[in-house]
Amino acid sequence: DVDVAAGGVDGLGLGDNAKAGVITRGVAEMARLGEAAGARVETFAGLAGMGDLMVTCWSKLGRNRRAGELIAQGRTAEEAAAEIGQVVEGLSTAPALRDLARRLSVDLPITEAVCSVLGGESLTDVRLRVGEAEDSRRGHAHRNARCRHVRRFVVLATVVGIDLRVGHSDVVQGC
Repeated sequence: DVDVAAGGVDGLGLGDNAKAGVITRGVAEMARLGEAAGARVETFAGLAGMGDLMVTCWSKLGRNRRAGELIAQGRTAEEAAAEIGQVVEGLSTAPALRDLARRLSVDLPITEAVCSVLGGESLTDVRLRVGEAEDSRRGHAHRNARCRHVRRFVVLATVVGIDLRVGHSDVVQGC
């Protein structure tokens, strides 16, 4: 699912830094879920974890990455899979990972966002829902242009799973 999200970043044209953020948070999600399921956390720092994730998220040949890219460009999951012409495992494993995470009470925001989009919710709706939740959490509306830009950043960061409470509070605080 992280590779599907990384492809979504490509499809939206958000750039390498945004994709690196998704991948970094994705490794953290993988490690949290793995640990909760009994795996050793250090497994995710090796070839079977981070090594595999790097290839699947960056390679133009990655089926899951390509599916995310096509979906972000407006195709359905079914259309993306048909265009790729091979099995795209991430389209079926993302909901399974989400369900496992829920059973184990592990928070996987990237997986949740991917599953929402795969379930038919538009990227715009996912971003709006996340943004409204963020507004509600902070308890006030954004009124000036600076805060609108900060809010867009917060929404994107929340969708990709970046925790802005650490190191960016000075930017977000006033909005």
